Amino acid sequence: MTGIGRRAFQGRKNITKIRIPDTVTHIDGGAFYNCVNLADIRLPERIEKLDCYGTGTNCQGMFGHCESLTAITIPDSVTYLGSSAFAYCYNLQEAELSGSLQSFPSSSGLSSPPGMFEDCGSLTSLTIPNGINLSDHSRQGAFHNCVNLKTAGMVGSDANIKVKNIGNIWNVQMDAFYDTLTEVAIPVGVTEICGGAFSDCSRLTSVSIPDGVVNIGPSVFYECAGLTEITLPDSVRKIGENAFGRCFSLKRMDIPDGVTEIPSGLFDLCSNLTTVTVPDSVTG
Repeated sequence: MTGIGRRAFQGRKNITKIRIPDTVTHIDGGAFYNCVNLADIRLPERIEKLDCYGTGTNCQGMFGHCESLTAITIPDSVTYLGSSAFAYCYNLQEAELSGSLQSFPSSSGLSSPPGMFEDCGSLTSLTIPNGINLSDHSRQGAFHNCVNLKTAGMVGSDANIKVKNIGNIWNVQMDAFYDTLTEVAIPVGVTEICGGAFSDCSRLTSVSIPDGVVNIGPSVFYECAGLTEITLPDSVRKIGENAFGRCFSLKRMDIPDGVTEIPSGLFDLCSNLTTVTVPDSVTG
């Protein structure tokens, strides 16, 4: 046995546990969709692709509506995860994604499929690879109604969203968390936060950036409307354009000594900003 066909087990209410042999290398679209009593599944290490069946609003994710599933690990061999893979898994609490994933499928418009984890209201632990782009541009975002995904940090922390293989660069596009993420703790050892990392996180109110971070990329906190203050460590030397643009609630900012340039749009439309401290090191 080397493969499982599309919709092979779709809607089978009597299935509660699945063990897939290591000989299987591919599982076609929507194979386990609507297996509402499936609570336990193990995926072999040779699978590279887990796709959905159908398109747009008719997309049937690989594990969509597996309402009894509480935990799942996607092996590192998987390089592609189709749209709506875990949508409406209401009892899913823990998910660990493949370290080989680079992005979620991209789509847009009213006819877009449900988000990757849409309505996974029980999800409290999500482990993701560093460098992944989580913005799937679905109708409401990848994590719409994931009400318990509120904090982001590194593997080993108590954060709901855990980043593995962190290295010295925090390179996770997190704008998909605009309606959930409230707190972020950048791990010690990170030297760069890449552009757009937390853009559109409108409920984000607490950010911890450790000493050692040198570069804050463009639009990192763009449209973080709930952010009232943030402390930048003295190690910061460069801040990208629009890094704090449209942070409507931001009231104060002390730019670290050592920063030499104030970039374009740094505080664009920060209407409540009353105090900015600019060091003598700024020359342009």
